[in-house]
Amino acid sequence: ALAQCGRGQGRHGGVLEGWKLFSAPFQADELVAVDLKSNTRHCHATVVEDCRCSGDATLQEDREVAVRLVEDGSTAQIKLKRLARVLPAASQRVIIVADTIAYRRVARSQIGRGDVALEVGSCDGFCTHVLTCHAAQAVGIDIVEDLVRTSRVRYPRCRFEWLDCFEEPERLQALLAELRPQGSRMTLFVDVGGHATTAMVCRILAAVAGAAAKVGATPSLVVIKSRNHATEAAKCCDGEGIVRDAHAFWRKVAEQPQTRSALQFRRKQARARAAMWANNPISQVWPFFSAWKRCSKTYQQRRACERLLDDAG
Repeated sequence: ALAQCGRGQGRHGGVLEGWKLFSAPFQADELVAVDLKSNTRHCHATVVEDCRCSGDATLQEDREVAVRLVEDGSTAQIKLKRLARVLPAASQRVIIVADTIAYRRVARSQIGRGDVALEVGSCDGFCTHVLTCHAAQAVGIDIVEDLVRTSRVRYPRCRFEWLDCFEEPERLQALLAELRPQGSRMTLFVDVGGHATTAMVCRILAAVAGAAAKVGATPSLVVIKSRNHATEAAKCCDGEGIVRDAHAFWRKVAEQPQTRSALQFRRKQARARAAMWANNPISQVWPFFSAWKRCSKTYQQRRACERLLDDAG
């Protein structure tokens, strides 16, 4: 969970919450992503020699280190604050982020030219566009047809599909089977709304995992943008942002929330309104205003009845 990783260096001289895992120090031959001040320009490199951070952190941010660019093999001097660690390949790694900025930052730093990516919940298509610029192939899917149509117009070089993971498992399997041979690593990005319930996100993950297992396209990197997942992960993470008991965590977040009656929902809304008005400057006037509304409504109804009786003779 990136929100619990601690602070890391940002390219503008500040710090980024949750970016410690990707920041210096770097070891020799370690793979890093060079920040080119663009979401769409791709540049991975390897560090030429160890770079240890010591002394003033502000001075270390502007320190330049030698890196060897992967694409052409040339060497360049790059400031530490413009480098982000590319996490080593693993059998399966899940990264949970809480906001769009971190989600896109992971997309542009962790995806390489040999990767293929599937984004579930492409929405306006921008992150799929970012993935397309960095990966060998990327596809965005969404259940809203209008969003898919708009994304195709906005990013004509990207591929978007109108697809429901639950209703069309065969199409999902075919798409995964088509993607897998086009790269050396399968990756999955999930953004179905920052406030979606953890159970809903887990249902989507289960649907994709089931389809991927049938065609041998299980993703080795899964990136989830979910504020609720990040909140739950924060309760069971260590100082490095690693979930200590992954099995217990996934069992908990996959539980369906208890259903509530309409009366409970109305009471919850009433408590929320009361809390909102408690901090309002006119909160002391509100009870009198409510009483006036009730009296006025009763008075108007009584006058309407009296007029009807008068009209009836």
